[in-house]
Formats: sequence, C-alpha cells, structure tokens
Amino acid sequence: MKVEEAINLKNINLSIKKGEFVCIIGEVGSGKSSLISSILGDMIYVPQEAYQNLKDLEMTEEIFEQLINYSKEKGIITATGSISFVQQIPWIQNRTIWDNILFGEPLDVNKYNQTIDACQLGSDLQILQGGDLTEIGEKGINLSGGQKARVSLAWAVYADRDIVLMDDPISALDANVKKKIYKDVFMGKLKDKTWILVTHAIDFLEHVDWIIIMEKGRITASGTF
Repeated sequence: MKVEEAINLKNINLSIKKGEFVCIIGEVGSGKSSLISSILGDMIYVPQEAYQNLKDLEMTEEIFEQLINYSKEKGIITATGSISFVQQIPWIQNRTIWDNILFGEPLDVNKYNQTIDACQLGSDLQILQGGDLTEIGEKGINLSGGQKARVSLAWAVYADRDIVLMDDPISALDANVKKKIYKDVFMGKLKDKTWILVTHAIDFLEHVDWIIIMEKGRITASGTF
C-alpha cells in the first residue's frame, strides 16, 4: 500500500460555528467517520509538504514513523468547549443502565427523567425487571441494538457537553422511534448545542444548518439544503 492510499482525509478545511447543527453525508468509506475521529484528535496530521514527498512511496514501518514524527510538529484542529461522542457501535459498560447514563455525573432527577423520556427509554425500563438498575451484560448483550443506541444517546444528552459528535447512532432505530428522537433530542435537548451528525438519514437534511458531502476522503461539497 502506498502512503497516498493510507491517508484517510485530504485537503480538509472546515470551520463550524457555535450552535450549528451539521450533517456529514457520503457513501461508505468516503471519510465521514474519519472526519469525526480527526476532530477528536484520534488521527495524525501530515503536513502538505511531507505528504507530497512521501505519497508515492510504499508504506513501511520506517515511513510510518516519519509520518508520526511529522504529526508532532503542529496541531491544526481546535475545538472550543467540552465534547461528547456517540459512536455508531455503542460503547456500553458492563454496569447498570443508570450507570451508563450518568457515567459518573451527579444525579439531577428532573434532568435524568427528561433524558429518559427524550431518548424514548421509558417503555424499555418498564419491560426490564430491574428498570434502570438492570445490569447490562458484556458489550450490552442483553439489550437490542436500538436499546444500546438509545442508552448511548441518553449519556450524551445527560452529559450536556458544549459539542456533541455523533457517528450515525440512529441507524439501528426504527422509523417511528427515529422521528421521536429527532424531535425530542435533536430539535429539543440538543437544539442549542454545536453538534455534528454523520448520517444516512437524508430526510433530516432540510432542517440542519450546514451539510457536508464527502467522497474519497475529501469534502466535495458543503452548504445549506
């Protein structure tokens, strides 16, 4: 594999304003999740000059070490405020639903109950014998995909961070629940947040502030609906 083929994002220049709702769309493998990872600081940055010098070379351990060293020269990604991140595959602790939502934050009963309602978890807690004190098995084995997604989403809502990054957490939800989540969470609890949503649900796009279209690791278009 050549260095150029290993670079996930190329020529990215992006600025998102405080309070904007941004959607990132594109085909599978277009770089949507990589863009989220870069904002989180989970990817290395290669300066343009280094990229031009190395792009046609075969990727080796030595070349990779050079790329790592280049990445230490300067950081170009800045985010003002606290961040929460909701993954496409929910990260669930082997603890209770309560623990997974609070995640160490102090309990605010009203805020907690509002979060449960907004994330459409009320009926689930009624079905589960232990309610929100139900112990979640390893990797959330005793919850459905939709339940895990909504528990993960509930953590982000309760955490109340300044910036919310979401890597398509609503893909596992059925159409009816998805509409309720959109209304109560996206347009409700998170309406004043700065948040970025990777999604394939293009029916939401007319309501967002800014749309980014990605292809082969590049932003090919951006603008309003």
